[in-house]
Amino acid sequence: MKKNSIFTLILTLLFSLSIASTGLAAQPAEGFDPDDGMYVKAETEHYYKGRYSNGRIFAEYLAKELAGDYDNLTNYAVGGAFSGVLTGKEGAEDERSNWSTWLTGWGGVQQTDTFLKEHDGKADPKALYIISVGGNDAYTVADLGDERAAELSSDAALTMTKNLVEAGAKTVLLPNRFKDERADLTSFEDMRNQQVVDKINTYVASDDAPQDVHVLFGNLPQLNADIEEQGFEAYGYKSMGFYLISDWVPAYGYALASEDNSDQFPTTEQQETHGGYGIYSTDSKYYTPETADLEPNDFYLYDEYHPSNRTHKHFAAYLLNKDIETEDGTFKKIYNGEANPFANALADGTIPSEYTTIYTFGDSSIDSGRGLEVTTALVNNRTKTNDNVTDESSYVIQPGDTLWSIAKRHSEENVTNAQIAAIVQEIFQANQSIVRNPHTIYPNQTITLPSSTH
Repeated sequence: MKKNSIFTLILTLLFSLSIASTGLAAQPAEGFDPDDGMYVKAETEHYYKGRYSNGRIFAEYLAKELAGDYDNLTNYAVGGAFSGVLTGKEGAEDERSNWSTWLTGWGGVQQTDTFLKEHDGKADPKALYIISVGGNDAYTVADLGDERAAELSSDAALTMTKNLVEAGAKTVLLPNRFKDERADLTSFEDMRNQQVVDKINTYVASDDAPQDVHVLFGNLPQLNADIEEQGFEAYGYKSMGFYLISDWVPAYGYALASEDNSDQFPTTEQQETHGGYGIYSTDSKYYTPETADLEPNDFYLYDEYHPSNRTHKHFAAYLLNKDIETEDGTFKKIYNGEANPFANALADGTIPSEYTTIYTFGDSSIDSGRGLEVTTALVNNRTKTNDNVTDESSYVIQPGDTLWSIAKRHSEENVTNAQIAAIVQEIFQANQSIVRNPHTIYPNQTITLPSSTH
């Protein structure tokens, strides 16, 4: 696999997977949905306040620089979101708008609809609106095919933009989109990107669009090309891999990716040839961490899909084309190539350099905590008992026990970490009248062990 293929894959993945919504009080929670086998991310010590990273995300640094404060940002992004309703066969799309089968109604278009409902149909013309969505849309290709998926995805991005602009928004940023004039594109990602830019530019230039509207494209792939050219060491990384084994197994089985993770991420010949998650497996020739003594910000990605805090800082510095101020002091811009269109528009005064606030729409790439809110509510509303558990036995918790150690002790010898994590969730769900938090159990408590443990 060529280097540029790896960077293209990484960029696609980093604008991908997660979960979120609106108007709910954030509380730590974990949960497992048996229908789609997905673990709900919790606000544990491993993640920063519900972000899919180990620190603030790039939009918050933009808020600090352009709107005066990290918190001068309102997030409508929903992790796992598609751009809109995309799945299903042509002419018969269903209502799914999220990667998760049990979280619907929170695609990008629906996010802008929610924003307008909460703001009486009006968008502040002095605010900045950031749309960062699309990575999850690749999951619809299997049903729709590349061309149809690209068409629907780009239509949804256009609808999001029109919803905001026609309500009064004057400045919109799509950070991961860029002008691409190549002909005869065939891949979903290339076609979708080109169609998003062409459709939005055509709309903004038409008589149907309000005057004095600026929709800018950040061209983040250009930053990745510069990392490749200069070498990732120049950007302060020690590995282009990821730090944690799995973000879908909260607090269970966390470890550095330099440990053997081939049981969870096996590398096949096809993955080595065509990409896929194989490049992150310790089996892969493309993944060679130097040491186990690395910190999260030594990596480009924090987990399998999402950027580390260092990477988010690089995103912000690149989009602004300047050094930025962070909690840790000045963060230096490393990128030394051509400035992106958003930075140019800021520099020449085409768009304002100060905004009243920032609104964000998209998926986990820009989710600053709303995903935690909605998934917490969903988990808390689930049935507190597991009616499907049969053939149960009991166990008295001993000092030093954890649900992980109990699940492992009562499982078969060659069980994988992923299987142990599933058993942990079964034990937790079967004992929620006793165990309120899967991370907090006490000696002498008697819990029920489901049949999968004996």
